[in-house]
Formats: sequence, C-alpha cells, structure tokens
Amino acid sequence: MPWTKHIILIDPVSVLNRSFSVKGISSVVHPGVLARLPSCHPTALGSQAEVAGFYWGKYWYSGSCKIHQFSAKGAISCLQNKSVRLLGDSTIRQLFEYYVQTVKLKTTISKKLPSWYIGPMEVLKNKYNIDITFRFHGYPIGRRGHWEIVSYIDYVVNFLDSVRDDENVTVIVLALGAHFTKHLPSVFEARIQSIVGAIHRLRERSPQTLVLFKSGNTREHKVLEHYLTNSDWATRDLNSRLKRIISGENHVGFLDAWDMTNAQFAAHNVHPPPPHIENISNQMLSYICPKA
Repeated sequence: MPWTKHIILIDPVSVLNRSFSVKGISSVVHPGVLARLPSCHPTALGSQAEVAGFYWGKYWYSGSCKIHQFSAKGAISCLQNKSVRLLGDSTIRQLFEYYVQTVKLKTTISKKLPSWYIGPMEVLKNKYNIDITFRFHGYPIGRRGHWEIVSYIDYVVNFLDSVRDDENVTVIVLALGAHFTKHLPSVFEARIQSIVGAIHRLRERSPQTLVLFKSGNTREHKVLEHYLTNSDWATRDLNSRLKRIISGENHVGFLDAWDMTNAQFAAHNVHPPPPHIENISNQMLSYICPKA
C-alpha cells in the first residue's frame, strides 16, 4: 500500500535519551531533525516523509514540514488582516468554532439548525480584521429527519469559481470524506477531480490564494450502521483516493487529520476533542505563517 505511514507515539524523556529508526530508515525523531525540516508549503504529496509524524505531549509534529505551536495571541497575529474560507463537513466546522472561541470572535450564527449545521456562517467585523467563513461542501449531507434550506447549500466547485482575484482570499481549506462513505468511491473521486479543476482555474485568477485539503479522521462506532457505512476502512480508502488524485498537485497543501487521530491517545470520535482541533489549526497556520 503506497500510502502506508509509520506513526510514532513518543515519550519526551525517551527522545532525550535515545534516537529511533523505523525499518532501517532514520526517522524524524533523531536529534536536530525537526529543526532541519522545511517550512510548510504546498508540495507534491509524493515528497512526504516515510514517517507521518508523532506526538510530543499533546502536540503533533509532522515528518514533512515544520509545524509551529500557536498560542491564542500567535493565532491572532497570523490571521490578522487575512481571509479564511472553510469548506466541507462538520470536522472543518470544528475549526471555525475553535477560532470563534479561542480568538473571541463573534458570529451571527448560534447553534440552531439548520443554519448552524451547514452554514454559511461568518465572523463579524472585528478589531483584528480577521475574516473567517464556513459552509458545507454541498450534497451529500447525510442528515436524516432534518430539513435544510436549499439556498444555503453550494458546491465547492461553484464557490471556488466565484472567488475573484480582487477578494484577497488568503487560504481555502477543503474537508470532504465523512459523508461520502455511503456512496460509491467513484462519486467521491469525481467530486475531488472536479474540485482540482476549479483550483486550477482559481490559480489562474488568484495565484496567491493558498488551498489546503484536510483528510478524514477516525471515528467511534456505536451502532451497526457505523460499521456498515461509516467504517474507518471506508474513510481510509477515500483518504487514499484523495491523496492519489492530488499527489501531483504541487500547489496544494495537505492537513493530515487521519494519522493524527489514528495515533492519538483520546478515544476515536468523528468529532475529535479540542487538542486535535488545535493541532489542525497549528498545521494550517504553519502554512499561512511558516516563519512564526
């Protein structure tokens, strides 16, 4: 399996006392290697390290690029005067909620259905001039027994094609996967391929806009339906297909949520706990502010 990665859980004391190797390959936990990692920037996924990364305490360190840890003050400094567009499922909505809470931003949307669930939601004007919005990736939504306001729903391709070169959108983060596990993989692949085409068109108009894909994460399995239609095998398969499609796109960044949740000490959950969201934030901000 070409996308198999080695995941290491690290005791900080052990790191100080000895170095590690994986199947004869020197791993990223050798002394000084973290300092020599390149800054996070869009690159072909084929150049990723053999070791996906590791936890040191509560923080996730990538084997591919240098991830910084951002305090609330550091996040504000990085996001000031920038625009962030979060498009996808509820796992990326968690990042929107994280910034609302951490940076103390106000939003017009409260936790009321259906506008809270699918968006669009945005932060109000603030003294930092931070502009963050969230909206669902379009169908499939996968919620039974709930009404949705159709006019609120838009597909990622349509949104990307609507971004003008004068909007100064800093970063667009895309998270698709969780709601596609019930469908044929070809449906997911077709959606990602169409999105990649829209990214190419966006780059022609706005080459400065950074685009990042976030992979799906592990989840809990409480009922039979979870095992049948939302299994981790299905999510892992979609992640592999996503990586294969964007593997040659050297202008697209990647946020590795799968390996982070696969290695975490916390119980698996479709909506991972706050430390995971903080680590996703650190990855994204390391792309935006690589010299933090």
